[in-house]
Amino acid sequence: MLRHGRRSSSGFQRFSVSDEGTLRMTTVAIIPARYGSARIPGKPLALIAGKPMIQHVVERARQAALVDRVLVATDDERIRDTVEAFGGTAVMTSVALQSGSDRIASAAQLLPDASIIVNVQGDEPLIDPRMIDQAIRPLLEDPVLPAATLIRAITSQEELLSTSFPKVVIDRDGNCLYFSRSVIPFLRDTDQSAWLGQHTFYRHIGLYVFQRPLLHCCIL
Repeated sequence: MLRHGRRSSSGFQRFSVSDEGTLRMTTVAIIPARYGSARIPGKPLALIAGKPMIQHVVERARQAALVDRVLVATDDERIRDTVEAFGGTAVMTSVALQSGSDRIASAAQLLPDASIIVNVQGDEPLIDPRMIDQAIRPLLEDPVLPAATLIRAITSQEELLSTSFPKVVIDRDGNCLYFSRSVIPFLRDTDQSAWLGQHTFYRHIGLYVFQRPLLHCCIL
């Protein structure tokens, strides 16, 4: 788990009753699904094992124990209709929004009861529900923690040098310092083939969890 952003004591919390009868914050997973992908237009509707990709993502997000609701935020009626056809919930958002986080923030305005918002990428049909819970749990345990995301150690030279995988540098407390698709840190005086033996490099996993006030203050 990687803590993301600075701590803040501002904001509000809303709670739901768990199966054990205790109060906890209401958590909503929102899946941004844009139709106009530059590489693969209509990617959320691509069929995988007979189901559209977006259905796989929704079904896995629903399996997360700490998620109360799952919502798809889209800019295209075809995606909305597909989601509703398999029993999901979708909302329309502007085509002018520039990023998935912008789309998440826009959809969150329709959810006044949600205190924790999870950004689940719409092109992750194999996402492990346990990873979603792992990213949510720190915000439940520490209500003033504004956001969290996930990382894992890089184990192969190919992954380390590939620009397809974002890397992240963290401090000793697990707070992120910066992200890059290049290798960071760059071990200038060490042969690249020996880098993994000299340092622990981390790959960022694009799953974000926000306390509602941070999402609205910093994105909208």
